[in-house]
Amino acid sequence: MSRLIKSRDYLMKCLGFLLILGFISLGAIGGCNNNGGDANNGEDAVEVVSTILNIINEGDATTVFAQPSEDSCTTISDWSTNSPISCTSGDTNCTVTINATICSFPIAKDDTCTLPLKSGCLSDIKLAFNSEYVTNPCGATPGTGPSVAEIVIGGGNCSKKPGCDTPPCDCADISLVQGYKLPNISMVLSDGPTTLGPTVGATGNQNVFGVYPVGCTNCLNRAGCPCGIDCGDTSQCHQGGTPDDPDIPCQASQPTGGTITINILAN
Repeated sequence: MSRLIKSRDYLMKCLGFLLILGFISLGAIGGCNNNGGDANNGEDAVEVVSTILNIINEGDATTVFAQPSEDSCTTISDWSTNSPISCTSGDTNCTVTINATICSFPIAKDDTCTLPLKSGCLSDIKLAFNSEYVTNPCGATPGTGPSVAEIVIGGGNCSKKPGCDTPPCDCADISLVQGYKLPNISMVLSDGPTTLGPTVGATGNQNVFGVYPVGCTNCLNRAGCPCGIDCGDTSQCHQGGTPDDPDIPCQASQPTGGTITINILAN
């Protein structure tokens, strides 16, 4: 009997020891799970922040023409219903024009409008402020097409542009490649801040930061000029440096999540 009791006591001690080990293991696993949750949802979590796109009209009442690219994640449908464009004069929609890739909305004098953008993906958008952008984008004669504000949100080649220290980045420029037409415009990137433009006319933009002059397809020269523009005359293009690294860049960038403001200037 004494041997049986001793064996039973020994067995109970072993079971107790195993139970203690089990509780310790569960605690360790729980601790690991808690740390994992903190890594995903706490201070180390990466928050995707949407860039803010503002348009300020300092001139007379006009119309904004917006054209997302085919592969842009922000599309016309994001602006065309339920009045998603917030303006100080009242919320509005962007109405599809006779060109189904372009929508338009009015902007009053001294008005500010904010266009919603999707976050965490690539958006590529062009904005113009003259109706010929829809009906005659090359203008009546070579070099008279509407001026265009170009914006890429969340990547692309923006990481290679001045100002992109921590990708992903947004980049912006003012393009007169197809021509120049009033109103003059400028752009401001909040990181800095950095000012692009303003445009000064059909000529004289060769020293203006952030502007592709008329016909200058790669900032420093004219190659494959659109809209019948003479490719031989590069005097109005930026001078110095290389197309990939011009002395006066035609484009600038900033980390995604800032504010890009387009200013429509008074004539």
